[in-house]
Amino acid sequence: MYPLIQSVMNRGGAGRSMTRAESVDALNPLIRRHHALLHAYDAAIRDLGDRDLAAQLNDGMNRARTELAKLKETVFSLAGDPPNGTDLDPDVHLGDTDAEIMYALDDAERAYRDALNDTLGMAHQQLRTTAILENNVTGSDARINVLHPIVTRMRRPARPVPVDETTATPVHIHPDEHHAGAMEQPAIHTEPR
Repeated sequence: MYPLIQSVMNRGGAGRSMTRAESVDALNPLIRRHHALLHAYDAAIRDLGDRDLAAQLNDGMNRARTELAKLKETVFSLAGDPPNGTDLDPDVHLGDTDAEIMYALDDAERAYRDALNDTLGMAHQQLRTTAILENNVTGSDARINVLHPIVTRMRRPARPVPVDETTATPVHIHPDEHHAGAMEQPAIHTEPR
């Protein structure tokens, strides 16, 4: 579909809009993700060794909390019940070093922005919902613009090497190998000498 036509169709300009229940079903997972994202930021601000960096992250939290409140307000206006995040563990551990923490936070923010864009791309969003989602994408982009220069100056932490639980030795697995049992292993044919 042409972008202009899709833009008009997705913004209530023509055709039907999502029902209240459909909108609530689309927004509630985002609210849950936003709660988890705020927990991640709180953990980063708490655990970062670089306190100037923690203060820099804290500067954007008022807007992030307002974005969450707007999403929840929208669900309430649609006669829905938004998740309150009390089922999430607020004591998140993003990593042991500042680099681990910042890369985990950057990954979480980017995943949240992708989820926002996916929801925004759903056909027939109501106009008010679309405006709130676009505002939240703008806020997420602003946070990514703060995170990106920071993480690019840091070395990405190495991913842990899988370890055999019995022998405690590193396990090196070729990507094409699968974990076949002894009976499933192909027979090795050797030629007599």
